[in-house]
Amino acid sequence: MSSFALSPSRALDFLSCPLKFRYRAIDKLPDPPSEAALRGTLVHAVLEQMYKQAPEGRTQEHAFSLLGPEWEKLSQEDYARQVVPTEAAEQELLEVSRSLLQSYFRIENPQMLAPAAMEQFIRTKIGNLNVCGFIDRVDLSPTGQVRIVDYKTGKSPSVRFQDDKIFQMLFYAMMWQSDRGALPARLQLIFLKDGKVLTIDPTPQQVEQMQERVLGIWNQIETAARQHAFRPRRSPLCRWCAFQDYCPAFGGTEPPQPEDATAHLLSAAD
Repeated sequence: MSSFALSPSRALDFLSCPLKFRYRAIDKLPDPPSEAALRGTLVHAVLEQMYKQAPEGRTQEHAFSLLGPEWEKLSQEDYARQVVPTEAAEQELLEVSRSLLQSYFRIENPQMLAPAAMEQFIRTKIGNLNVCGFIDRVDLSPTGQVRIVDYKTGKSPSVRFQDDKIFQMLFYAMMWQSDRGALPARLQLIFLKDGKVLTIDPTPQQVEQMQERVLGIWNQIETAARQHAFRPRRSPLCRWCAFQDYCPAFGGTEPPQPEDATAHLLSAAD
């Protein structure tokens, strides 16, 4: 088994609630399947397949034609049928996914883009810490500049709630610089539900601050893991949490922290 690596999602889990981080990263408790997550997986799969075509083939009609085959593959998973148990629910999923693809084509013209990679997995080091993540798309300009693009099938957050999204994108920039030795010129987050785009042109100072912040988060995670002290953090997000039955803040019982899984988590820093 390879050593653990901290992803932006798990880092954000810890910032949101250390106990939620533990249940996802150490105990590996599953989140209940949701239609939103399923829809996101489907739309990402369609866009990935579409970009395998030559530029002239990257049309809205072709993207629509991929919905059926990609859903057929996805529907073989047990969780997919839990979320979409009926033909009517399936049709609704496909219709909403189709509208998200329409939104995408209003934002970008894929025939004019030159992706260097799709669903790019990166695993690298920040100091002595292993970090990893999947980047939806990497574009390369004729002058060699890199743009990192991420799709979200939900709507854009208000300015007040953009911090998590900015954290994720700067995490990607940090990984890219560590792995490739150069800072991406642009970070772009596309929200398909409302057609808005969040753009960041990262600076070396921002990435340096991000490195310091991530290492600081890891130090807190490491301390909590060694002390078996992942505490719940109450917030409005608790109402949607899948782990309330195991949360002392909601009268639940916290199970013993698994020792082997804790050791694997701590392998992230060597």
